[in-house]
Amino acid sequence: MKKTDLILILDFGSQYTQLIARKTRELKVYSEIHPYSLNIKKYITDKNKNYSVKGVILSADLQACSQKIHLRSLKLIWILL
Repeated sequence: MKKTDLILILDFGSQYTQLIARKTRELKVYSEIHPYSLNIKKYITDKNKNYSVKGVILSADLQACSQKIHLRSLKLIWILL
């Protein structure tokens, strides 16, 4: 069974998250919005998913960048590599 390519959008509280998702979908790219606390490793390894994660978009405003985005968030990306 062929897996669908997926872009994960991690929401850190940005007001533009929905707009980003809509624009990616307009480009015919399937995307899903999840909170920044999503356990990406568990999400990727879930065998019931018919998706292949191809990228991650971090959606945050300036305040969220200084408060919420930390090393854990950056380590999430390395899981995909």
